[in-house]
Amino acid sequence: MSEARGWFAWNRDLLAASASGLVGALALATSTYNVYLQRQQVRAQVWPRLNLDDDWSDDVVTLQVQNRGMGPANVKRVRVSVDGAPAGDWVAAILALLKKKSMRLPNINKLEGQVMSPGFQIAPLKISGPDAVEFLKQRQRLAFEACYCSTLDECWVLSVPNLAEESTTIAVEDCKADAKPFESVNAKTLDQILEKLSPDAGTH
Repeated sequence: MSEARGWFAWNRDLLAASASGLVGALALATSTYNVYLQRQQVRAQVWPRLNLDDDWSDDVVTLQVQNRGMGPANVKRVRVSVDGAPAGDWVAAILALLKKKSMRLPNINKLEGQVMSPGFQIAPLKISGPDAVEFLKQRQRLAFEACYCSTLDECWVLSVPNLAEESTTIAVEDCKADAKPFESVNAKTLDQILEKLSPDAGTH
């Protein structure tokens, strides 16, 4: 009898320990799941979403980037290319696109390095006059890309293979900087344009 009581006592203790371990495991799983749900809620609250729209009326073409997401978008990298060749800035891209050697400076706004709050929009490029019409004709040769991150350092790439197609957005690990980063208007290009626009340019 004593052996039987000992066996039952041992099994009762084992069962109690197993039940306690199971309860602990369930509590841990519940806590982990709650943390996961909270993180998903935070991700949804700070999720940015950039879109590129183009608008044209008469002889004006405007490229517009807007944050349609729920959180701020930190634009860390911009790439623009013509016929697959990277352009250093918007002016270089337009000259290559229109096959011109010089032009008046279009309306350009800096996009790279900007933090765009929800609903905020930036027009990185606005062209008017005859160049706008030709720009529309050649727009399928121009590609645009913007890499941006949320406040949780989750990153995405807005990619437009050419301006005649729809954009796509894919998630990426990070937005690595290019060796020669794109600048809306770099100093060298701006100096060359200002020199050509100078009243004294034709007297030298």
